[in-house]
Amino acid sequence: MVTFTPTVPTVITLTVTDDNCPKAVTYKISIKPIPTITTIEEKRHASGQHSTLTSAAGDPKTSISWYDDPSEPHLSK
Repeated sequence: MVTFTPTVPTVITLTVTDDNCPKAVTYKISIKPIPTITTIEEKRHASGQHSTLTSAAGDPKTSISWYDDPSEPHLSK
């Protein structure tokens, strides 16, 4: 296994030869920027109080998840 982490868009070619029969596959790798997250100041509520959380993503393919505790990534209610 070969692992690499490109930092710029690149094209790689993988060639495998079996019984003197080469097969090459070319991959174009695109690099997407790391998303930025903007937050507001911390809000505290007493037990039983409710808050509304909202989020928006500019790209419909972007996934947004809410977690109770980032160290235990189970999806909260």
